Amino acid sequence: MLVYLTALLTLLNATHACRAYGSQELLHFSKKGDVNIGGIFSFHQNPAGVTPSLQVNPGHAKCEGLDLGELQYAMTMIFAIEEINNSTELLPGFTLGYKIFGSCPSIPLSVGASLALMNGPVSENCVRPDTVHAVIGETTSTATIGIARTMGPFHIPVLSHSATCACLSDRKEFPSFFRTIPSDYYQSRALAKLVKHFGWTWVGAIRSRSDYGNGGMATFLSAAEKEGVCVEYSVAIYRTDPREKFLEVVNIIKRSTSRVIVAFADGNDLDILLKELFLQNVTGFQWVGSEGWITYRYVATQTNYAVLGGAVGFAVPNAVIPGLQEFMLAARPSLQPGNRGLVEMWESVFDCSFDPNSQARACTGEESLGDTDTRFTDVSDASLLNNIYKAVYAVAYALDELLACEDGRGQFAIQSCANKSKIEPWQVLHYLTLVNFTTKQRDSVSFDHQGDPAARYSLVNWQRNMVGTITFESIGIYDASLQEGQQFMMENDVSAVWAGGKQEVPRSICSESCLPGTRRAFLKGKPICCFDCIRCADGEFSNTTSETAQLLSFILMMLMLLCGKVTLSTLVRYIKMATLSTFNVFVLSDAVTCLSCPPEFKSNEERTQCDLKNTEYLTFKELMGILLVTFSVFGGCLTITIGLVFFQFRQTPIVRANNSELSFLLLFSLTLCFLCSLTFIGRPSEWSCMLRHTAFGITFVLCISCVLGKTIVVLMAFRATLPGSNVMKWFGPLQQRLSVLGFTLIQVLICVLWLTISPPFPYRNMHLYNDKIILECDVGSAIGFWAILGYIGLLAILCFILAFLARKLPDNFNEAKFITFSMLIFCAVWITFIPAYVSSPGKFTVAVEIFAILASSYGMLFCIFLPKCYIIIFQPDKNTKRHLMGKVTTKSAYDSTGLHCVDVVMAQTLLLLLLLSLCARASLQSCSLMGQPALPLLSSEGDINIGAVFSLHREPVVKAHTFTSEPEPTSCIRLNLREFQFGQTLIFAVEEINNNTNLLPGITLGYKIYDACSSIILGIRSAMALMNGYGQTLSDTSCQRSPAVQAIVGESGSTPTIGIASAVGPFSIPVVSHFATCACLSDKDRFPTFFRTIPSDYYQSRALAQLVKLFGWTWVGAVRSRNDYGNNGMATFIEAAEELGVCVEYSEAIFRTDPKEEVLKVVEVMKRATAKVVVAFLSLGDIIPLLNELALNNISGLQWVGSESWITSRGLSETKSFSFLTGATGFVIGNVKLNGLKEFLVNVHPSKEPHNHFLREFWETAFQCSFENSPVVGSQCTGSESLLTLQNQYTDVSELRISNKVYTAVYAIAHSLHNLMMDATGNYTKWNVFVPEKVLEYLKKVNFTSKTGEQIFFDSRGDPAARYELVNWQPDDAGTLQFKSVGIYDTSVPSEQRFVLNQGGLVWAGGQTQVPVSVCSESCPPGTRKAAQKGKPVCCYDCIPCGEGEISNETDSNDCIPCDVEYWSNEITILVAAVFFAHRDTPIVKANNSELSFLLLFSLTLCFLCSLTFIGRPSEWSCMLRHTAFGITFVLCISCVLGKTIVVLMAFRATLPGSNVMKWFGPLQQRLSVLGFTLIQVLICVLWLTISPPFPYRNMHLYNDKIILECDVGSAIGFWAILGYIGLLAILCFFLAFLARKLPDNFNEAKFITFSMLIFCAVWITFIPAYVSSPGKFTVAVEIFAILASSFGLLLCIFIPKCYIILIKPEKNTKKHLMGKKAPGSL
Repeated sequence: MLVYLTALLTLLNATHACRAYGSQELLHFSKKGDVNIGGIFSFHQNPAGVTPSLQVNPGHAKCEGLDLGELQYAMTMIFAIEEINNSTELLPGFTLGYKIFGSCPSIPLSVGASLALMNGPVSENCVRPDTVHAVIGETTSTATIGIARTMGPFHIPVLSHSATCACLSDRKEFPSFFRTIPSDYYQSRALAKLVKHFGWTWVGAIRSRSDYGNGGMATFLSAAEKEGVCVEYSVAIYRTDPREKFLEVVNIIKRSTSRVIVAFADGNDLDILLKELFLQNVTGFQWVGSEGWITYRYVATQTNYAVLGGAVGFAVPNAVIPGLQEFMLAARPSLQPGNRGLVEMWESVFDCSFDPNSQARACTGEESLGDTDTRFTDVSDASLLNNIYKAVYAVAYALDELLACEDGRGQFAIQSCANKSKIEPWQVLHYLTLVNFTTKQRDSVSFDHQGDPAARYSLVNWQRNMVGTITFESIGIYDASLQEGQQFMMENDVSAVWAGGKQEVPRSICSESCLPGTRRAFLKGKPICCFDCIRCADGEFSNTTSETAQLLSFILMMLMLLCGKVTLSTLVRYIKMATLSTFNVFVLSDAVTCLSCPPEFKSNEERTQCDLKNTEYLTFKELMGILLVTFSVFGGCLTITIGLVFFQFRQTPIVRANNSELSFLLLFSLTLCFLCSLTFIGRPSEWSCMLRHTAFGITFVLCISCVLGKTIVVLMAFRATLPGSNVMKWFGPLQQRLSVLGFTLIQVLICVLWLTISPPFPYRNMHLYNDKIILECDVGSAIGFWAILGYIGLLAILCFILAFLARKLPDNFNEAKFITFSMLIFCAVWITFIPAYVSSPGKFTVAVEIFAILASSYGMLFCIFLPKCYIIIFQPDKNTKRHLMGKVTTKSAYDSTGLHCVDVVMAQTLLLLLLLSLCARASLQSCSLMGQPALPLLSSEGDINIGAVFSLHREPVVKAHTFTSEPEPTSCIRLNLREFQFGQTLIFAVEEINNNTNLLPGITLGYKIYDACSSIILGIRSAMALMNGYGQTLSDTSCQRSPAVQAIVGESGSTPTIGIASAVGPFSIPVVSHFATCACLSDKDRFPTFFRTIPSDYYQSRALAQLVKLFGWTWVGAVRSRNDYGNNGMATFIEAAEELGVCVEYSEAIFRTDPKEEVLKVVEVMKRATAKVVVAFLSLGDIIPLLNELALNNISGLQWVGSESWITSRGLSETKSFSFLTGATGFVIGNVKLNGLKEFLVNVHPSKEPHNHFLREFWETAFQCSFENSPVVGSQCTGSESLLTLQNQYTDVSELRISNKVYTAVYAIAHSLHNLMMDATGNYTKWNVFVPEKVLEYLKKVNFTSKTGEQIFFDSRGDPAARYELVNWQPDDAGTLQFKSVGIYDTSVPSEQRFVLNQGGLVWAGGQTQVPVSVCSESCPPGTRKAAQKGKPVCCYDCIPCGEGEISNETDSNDCIPCDVEYWSNEITILVAAVFFAHRDTPIVKANNSELSFLLLFSLTLCFLCSLTFIGRPSEWSCMLRHTAFGITFVLCISCVLGKTIVVLMAFRATLPGSNVMKWFGPLQQRLSVLGFTLIQVLICVLWLTISPPFPYRNMHLYNDKIILECDVGSAIGFWAILGYIGLLAILCFFLAFLARKLPDNFNEAKFITFSMLIFCAVWITFIPAYVSSPGKFTVAVEIFAILASSFGLLLCIFIPKCYIILIKPEKNTKKHLMGKKAPGSL
């Protein structure tokens, strides 16, 4: 509420007497002394709600709501003064006096009281008493700021007992301020530590809307954030707010989830809120209070206790002041003027009146206060009373030291002392800085360089005693002088009471702490204290491991390292992980993120720790290992046994035949082959890895070399029997040995190269499985490994071909057929081995390799040696040379034994079936002015005068005042051409109005322009000069002062404008600023007479935040002016930026008077920063020193975003060294053109005002010359220079954005004066005397359109409409930076239409056309989540891949979402059929049932095609189709082959005399047999599909990183029944074909059927372990491979030979040839 304290000006014909401007403030208490101390206290709680009509003198301000506590403060001050006056030790013979004023908490009244204390009442003879030498007060920070700012320029010490705002510690702004209470800088941090101490991480915040509350809460919020405490809401209240405002706060509290409220508020403000909370029964909250109310007795009522019970907070330690209570009780009211302070209290307490006209009981003044119980007499809580006591004593000790000074030893100039009969305030100020004493209460009193005392607080708790009285119990101490960690101490002997009277500490958290095994997942749009707890993914953990457990874990890791269980790199990674884990536990309490386990570890089921993974390898102890060892040893023993048999019968023909030496060598190598498989079992080591592969490679080559040798021997032996052949001499025993040695040495050479270059080594495979480690042998060089296998395969194929060529040799002598069978098995096994080896996981890889070794070894052993052993042992009669030479016609021994390679198949089948079961995250005594008079630099008298304050110079000359002599007048340096243009624009507007017949006709406006010199103190002094005039003394005859101005224009800066508005506000003088944009100036309670023609920063700051967000700059730096403009503007920007998700990397403050070192610190911060965008909320005078240093340090490439203060400064854009500002953007007010201004500006000349030193200075500066002869300046000014030739900030009218606002401000005042002179009838009346109140009233209602087309008016806060242009610094063709408008921001339109941007026309930093990138962290792609980096803003994060079983499918996902459980050849056959169809009438097609041949070809085509059903996405139909189609087509195929085999047998039997077997197996029976066999398989499939059919299954267990979509067979019995039936038919077919091997060769295809069935059986037997051990899609691949391999085997073995005859040898395609009537030839 605005309180007016001014009176109407005396008329010119009034009685000549000295009168004070306005109404004289009323003294409450006063007493004259040798030296007087002033006091200002808020004796009332509120100013009266009166709105003056401004038509009569408003008189004294009225206050209401008597505050007995403030009266108590005043009485304590009087008590201390009286005690000092009665002391013989302190100030003996010297008397202290006092003057105490009341202010009711109002800045204008406080400032008015301070002015009254400085000036005092002026008597009729124009003599005034001495001023006070120090002032005690005020209670509130905001009022104290106004007092300190007003008294600071006059060096009068101000000592506050209760103003705690950290801002008051600024010695530059408040040079004469001291306090006896600690700064809120310490209290705010202590409160943050308190909240953290009790674990309250989720709190609400309430503050007074004043400097005390705003400053204190801002510091608390900053400290709380560092402590990890989050604030749910932060609201401001003030005692003058309407009830609706308080109800809004109540509703916020009611809706909140936090149970703790931190209230940084004044007691009077908080009391109103508490009453509303009580009315709505809002209780149960834990309150944490600041010293502003926590021990404020006015608040401690029983009603409020219902809300505040259990409240805790920091307060100044209590004290006992002896005699104080007796003094209070002895107090009596006085009716003498100047001492009526106790009257109102007395009337209130005793319910009486001193007014004789009152109807109430008359007061006698002799009533006893001892019979009352009031706050006035209650001194139980004397903490603030003690502060006042100490403040008075501090002044007394300072005066004592001053009076005790001896000449020659003084503190002032030439070691002089102060004039003891005329003590100046600045002298007292000096001694106050040196004071250091101890009070009677043993309190040490001294002030640091900022005027602050030592910070020490008591932690108090609101409790009720036994009688129900509210007490403030001390439960702890906070001492800022102690070391960090020892500052906060709780008292153990006192128990605290918490909210609701509970004994347990309440809890207030947003989210419960995450348990071990879970991590925090921050909730979008909420503080970091709000999160969900998500279980750690597989392979991650979080825990609360103590340091002891960490140590034990570390020791365990070391032991494992020594034992070779983990690698050194793993140990290093574990140490990093353990350090981070400990940090998370002790700093964060619960895990922000889950930690990944080291590779050797897996997370346990609870995800609380990492357990060492099991290491898996094929061991000798497991069943699979045992079986493989058994088969290996058995094979070795069997081979040895055969060797012994052969050795025993070495002399027999069957052993000696075909080189017995090679036979023994072959048996030896086979023994090594069986035994080498043992090297694959057991824990892999370096030696075993090298041994297993090399031993396997060499022994197998040795083995096959022997077989190859034997095959060659067979061929050579046959050739040797031809007449004249001597081939055996070329391949005798020596050559055979050399061939075996040669082939083997090649393999040895390959192995040596492999072991030398890149040998195999043991490798811990931690990627295949998450729950175990596969310890395996890495082959090292893959080339070496496959070279070994390839060489073996090459020899095997060569051997197979040679053996195939020898198939026509005589049967008795020929073992080539058995070698062919053995090589066929060998090749089939190893070809099948390749996909099985590649697809088999873990130890199954080794098992597959061992299986291949054993299978191939057994194959060779059985095929080559068992038939011979049979003859040797069971049929020795055939072990003769004669029989071997074929000289005896007999049934083949091999036939008779029934033994053949089928034994190999049966042995392998048994082995495979056995293996199948094993696969399994802060003065003169005359009428004179105080100090030196302030004179305007530019002035012109008029009927009505307008004042103006501009910073015509950039800075004052800094002088260190020692206060040892009277300070000299301040001088200024560095002319500011831009501000001079503003001043001349004001003069231009005034003269334009004086020449205007429509506006203020007959009235002449005058002006007085002062220079504030960019200084707050000089700005306030200029404002006071504009109010009082600038004569040093008043006229002795008239005693009249100079006329006051009616309004003031200025200042440019927000901070000096705040000082000016605060000083002139109580006198109702309007202040209209053209450039002060601080949003704080919109507060009409503090600045009731303030207006401005430029928009508030409230809008600009938000516009800047939106601009930054628009371009994606989420990581920015911030630099601001250390003044109200910068601080408030940046605070609003940061608040808006945070709402938009923009983070600030650094926020630095600078001021033009800072030393170079401070500026360099800011430069260094910018150099180290990673943000590429700098938001500069700086005044023009502040940014220049920063830019100079940046230029010297060559810092460029930054994208600048500027505030309107500097963004259109020509001085900056035309400075070449500032070219790095290219691309800068920022919001400015619109540019205009003022006709005639350019001509007016260049018409300025010093000759027009010869005595104006300022104009001479301007001329000398502009032309770099001097009117005096000076060796420094190069030329002498002649006066003939022309401003037209200059291009500088003064003459440049291209950017009149701010100058137009000066122009507009003058016109706004003129229109208000004009409207004031218009009477109600619209007639124009010329007033003789104007009063500012009237001007103020009309200024509020002004509304006109300027010459530039702008609509000018002010809203209720004195602000104009907000509209900005977005400008971009772009170089023109000459390289000069120009300001190009690229956008509009208008708050008068809907929010979504406010920002209009022409993005295409922008130029960025460095002249780039692409928008620069400025982010702390790159966006996280899908599949990752953001993990906040500790100690950094939320824009800084790491992108962590989602854990196994989690996903994120959007950019910058905060969390990964757990997955739901259900997520994570034909051409050849046709060609063959075509050939057969074309030659269907030929004998070779017709033979052996051509109908079955075509049916077989059709079925083979279906076999090839059915493999396609296994490829693609499994579905219900495809799963059923693939297996049934495969089963039926293969049975159809084998049925045909079986039929053909039977036909061959029957056909042979039919040729025997008297045989009629063909009638039992004719074409009809053949068709029925095929149909019958096939129908059985169809029946099995139908049963399978009916009972438990195959179905698509999502296998989520095999892999953690993917889902295998496969076909589950449903019924395993059905699946294996199909395979078993196929196998049964295949074996049957194999046996029948084996029996038909002796039929005539030309007609017999049984041998080819035998080969095809052998391949078929070998493929499908090998398929079983490969199918079971292959993971994922490899299972399907193996099955397809088996289908294709077996199908190709059948096709190639049965039909290719016939196609060869049909196409290549048509002459053999005759019946005669097929019947064997012609000598057979080799195919």
